[in-house]
Amino acid sequence: MLHAWLAPAESTLLRRVVYVRGLALVHLIATLSLWPQLRALVGTDGLMPAAGYLEWAWDSIGIAATWRAPTLLWLLPTDAGLDLICAISVGCALALLAGVVWEGPLLLLLWVCTVSLGTAGQVWLAYQWDVLLGEATFAALFVARWRPGVANPPTWGWVLQHWLLFRLMFFGGLAKLTSGDASWWDGTAMTYHYFTQPLPNPVSWYAHQLPGAIQALSGYAAIAIEVLLSLAMVLGLWGRRVAFGGFVLLMSLIALTGNYGWFQILAIVLCFTLLDDRDWRRVLPTSWHVSPEGVPSNVLAPAGAALALVSLLMIPPFSALPAPLKQVVREVRPFQLVNRYGLFATMTQVRREIVFEGSADGDLWLPYSLPAKPVDVWAMPPQVAPHLPRLDWQLWFAGLQTCARNPWVADLQRKLADGDEAAVALFERNPFEQAPPRFVRTMLYDYTFAEPGGTAWWAREPVGVYCPVEWGSE
Repeated sequence: MLHAWLAPAESTLLRRVVYVRGLALVHLIATLSLWPQLRALVGTDGLMPAAGYLEWAWDSIGIAATWRAPTLLWLLPTDAGLDLICAISVGCALALLAGVVWEGPLLLLLWVCTVSLGTAGQVWLAYQWDVLLGEATFAALFVARWRPGVANPPTWGWVLQHWLLFRLMFFGGLAKLTSGDASWWDGTAMTYHYFTQPLPNPVSWYAHQLPGAIQALSGYAAIAIEVLLSLAMVLGLWGRRVAFGGFVLLMSLIALTGNYGWFQILAIVLCFTLLDDRDWRRVLPTSWHVSPEGVPSNVLAPAGAALALVSLLMIPPFSALPAPLKQVVREVRPFQLVNRYGLFATMTQVRREIVFEGSADGDLWLPYSLPAKPVDVWAMPPQVAPHLPRLDWQLWFAGLQTCARNPWVADLQRKLADGDEAAVALFERNPFEQAPPRFVRTMLYDYTFAEPGGTAWWAREPVGVYCPVEWGSE
């Protein structure tokens, strides 16, 4: 089986073209989605200023902070610095999409920008697909072109890409089975998923109405695809083709029934590495077809071997590692070189929504609407992906915790009460366009999908106040 997996293919030049350009497209989408939100989230006057975070890190641990919090912002810790990193990322992505041959240097720059923004973004860029994009970009350095020429990428370089995809899928399925959440075993997980997921879309409501037997079957099928088809990847080309079909189907169904930004696009791009040039020749224009010249380069082989070895440390629980290996994990973690994956390991069974409300007199309270989260029960859940509204996502996590654990919520209330333009721009509708409200509060509600037959999409019940009322500046 390993021979079938490791045997060099006749050519993987088309695979490289599709894979690298696919990663470039994801970077372009991710950056263009993030850029307009950055200043309000981590800018100089943002909810969690990146400059303040770096200053705190420097005061705490000194020069070691440049390693623990790697970012280009150390050179320019301003809003202009954030804009510059985004501009570099967009420029590199466009160059790769245009077919510039210096793929390695451009991907390296993209990785540096991804790590820089991930560090500056703090909790806003701490999701598994953010670190997955960083790891995938770094891994792609081992199959990219570093100079003009059309030599095949080395076979071991593709093994690194397959290993990353295997860890994403296999351990995603394994996490569900070992998380202790009984709903994955008794088939009820999907009866909660569609209405409790962070950002439902219009199809989510209809998927929620499916019979229980179909819900159970879809949950079991998802785990089977993730676990069993991951193992099929080592069975040669036919096994990789089967895995490709199953993974793409699963990611497409997830994208169809929820808003997960560009995550599914990135996962599908990783799946592109499973196909050979003989597959891509069937769908790509003849002008893309070239013959390899020269032999694959193994200059980066030692670095690739080191990366593979470190990635093995992500398999056992962190607490089970010996002290020296724990230190290795701590040292590489800030750079998004290797990461742990386990999406949807536990299923949330209630939906707690934080709703921002303002008032001019303390009696009449009007809600602020967010681009992708339910506030108005009569409003259809929107389709916003591949855009990823970061505030909407983080509020989902905050709703499962307390105000004390999420002090940025009270900070956002204060900014709304002061009429902060960047903060207001994060919301879809501002009920106080003429003048900011005198008071702003956050209320917590339990939301569920409304029953069929009515005109409402949601039903909700009040839970209570989330954060205390904030007063605007006089």
